[in-house]
Amino acid sequence: MKNYPQVYLTIGVLLFAFAPSLGFAQFRECEFGMKPEEIVRVEKAPFINSNPLALVFQDQLFGFDTFVGYHLSQEDDTFVMGSYTINVTGIEIEEILDHYMDVVDALDNRYGRSLKPDTVWWRQDSKYREDLVNAFRFGDVSFRKEWYGAGVNVALNLSNEMNRSGEIVYRITYVPGRKYNATADIAKL
Repeated sequence: MKNYPQVYLTIGVLLFAFAPSLGFAQFRECEFGMKPEEIVRVEKAPFINSNPLALVFQDQLFGFDTFVGYHLSQEDDTFVMGSYTINVTGIEIEEILDHYMDVVDALDNRYGRSLKPDTVWWRQDSKYREDLVNAFRFGDVSFRKEWYGAGVNVALNLSNEMNRSGEIVYRITYVPGRKYNATADIAKL
């Protein structure tokens, strides 16, 4: 007779071990709804700052300095949104765009390919429509991609706000999404 309990135990251990890759971990091993003191115990990056609405840590993402934000609800002081704000000060436009493509590839690999186009044209009559590097350089285009994983929605934004706020805004945000069990749903197909 086969040892079914052992098989189920092994599958359970494997699912737990690979839970982050299956989308169970919401943002850097923290679940939405956690309290700030729980986040501080879990987060390994150096703590930078806090205020009533966020905890901020510092890390690197593909070699770029990055602020890691845990945004808190005003109502009950729980974790409601995670963000990476990538510092691109002093970095060349081409290197920023290459980095953006690396992040897109990583998120595509983790959550499946984004189904939305990523170019947002601010000037429809831009003379750089065939040259995305210069279109971005002069603020004619920005980029946005979205992914929907198990329990999380991820948005990647890159825009040149030099003409409006004097900075390039490069951010990835994670918000709660619909929870489902990808393994169980795939097995039904």
